[in-house]
Amino acid sequence: MAVTSQGIYKVQVTADDCVSAFSADVSIIVTGDLQNVSGKIEAYPNPVETYLQVRGLYGEVRGSQLIDMTGQMSNIALEKQDEIYRANVQFLSDGIYVLRVQEGATIHQIKFVKK
Repeated sequence: MAVTSQGIYKVQVTADDCVSAFSADVSIIVTGDLQNVSGKIEAYPNPVETYLQVRGLYGEVRGSQLIDMTGQMSNIALEKQDEIYRANVQFLSDGIYVLRVQEGATIHQIKFVKK
């Protein structure tokens, strides 16, 4: 089974007729190998200091959130300027983040570095 969304998981192993006890809870944050089906979403500059720009969103943007590497989520506003959306990230601490954007029924996840 592949983990595709963050959460708390535990594992139980079955081999033939033997079944193990459940493992301890493990908190999972998905940060790598995020695939974009359309292949057209671009976020730049990366690393970013003040404004992260996102190109390739053409449907209705219904929400956007930031996820830091501890799993903390917060809302962030995306401003549309022609074909580009931008987010003010100058208030963020330096580090790695995931921008999650809901475009219609699709959720895009874009990893970026704030410096």
